[in-house]
Amino acid sequence: MSVAIVNYGVGNLGSVRRAFEDLGASVAIVDSPARLDGARLWVDRMVARVGEVDLAGDYRYEPGALRPHRFRLTIPQIDASELERLLLPTLRRDQGFLARTLGIGKSEIPNWLAARFMDGTVQIGEFTAGDKSLNELRLRVLWNGARVDFTDMQARVENGSAQGRLSVDLAGRAPAYRMNFAVDSVDFKGGKIDANGVVRTSGTGAELMSRMRSEGSFTGRALDICKSASGCYRLEGPRLRFTELQVLVGPDLFVGRGATQDDGRLLLQLSSGAKMMRVTGTLAQLAVE
Repeated sequence: MSVAIVNYGVGNLGSVRRAFEDLGASVAIVDSPARLDGARLWVDRMVARVGEVDLAGDYRYEPGALRPHRFRLTIPQIDASELERLLLPTLRRDQGFLARTLGIGKSEIPNWLAARFMDGTVQIGEFTAGDKSLNELRLRVLWNGARVDFTDMQARVENGSAQGRLSVDLAGRAPAYRMNFAVDSVDFKGGKIDANGVVRTSGTGAELMSRMRSEGSFTGRALDICKSASGCYRLEGPRLRFTELQVLVGPDLFVGRGATQDDGRLLLQLSSGAKMMRVTGTLAQLAVE
């Protein structure tokens, strides 16, 4: 870990350095007027670079407070993989041979993590994950030792909006995630879709997708293949299952269910009285047979 301060303004350089080391990241502070009053510290109008990420904001250290580290950050752009790389020392801590290779042995919470208590807000202009992006992402961070809560999450996505809350458990060998989410009026298949649900996963890197579990409900309107659609879904790794499907095509209401097949393609089977309908393809390219 390294902390380089180019212009630290008023205050004690050592105190500023220790404060940012407590945050657990390598930080290069380009410009940050600082004030020191005993053990209390203010870093105002900070302009910094963390890894490959530019950020700006304010930082406070208030000894004796429930969460002594207080911050307000603005980040123009960040990718999920870069964020994970920066946080990897916290997400996956050094472990012994048996824990790394055989997964046995108790995971101990290190003192530096147990003592980490922070409260702050973050604004991100563009947050990307693969080919997906969230714009104007806003959230609050409540960090209490081995538990981190991201609350009041709001963002723009595909001409719609998203809200949610994410909790991260850092007590085990690998981080465990739980997110409750809702999306409104998101572009999908020529129309709009609303959805809500919960996502659970654990690990880092590729593990996140392979271990992902999610369930929830959705409604869609003015879609390419139908006037409206609604139902419930369950995702287990690559397997996606739909239940309680109701699809309105012209004057006919079709009901049914569906799931991904061994080849990864979706197959939805629906009926309206004597009429039958099959919908196949990927989630991005569905077609009525």
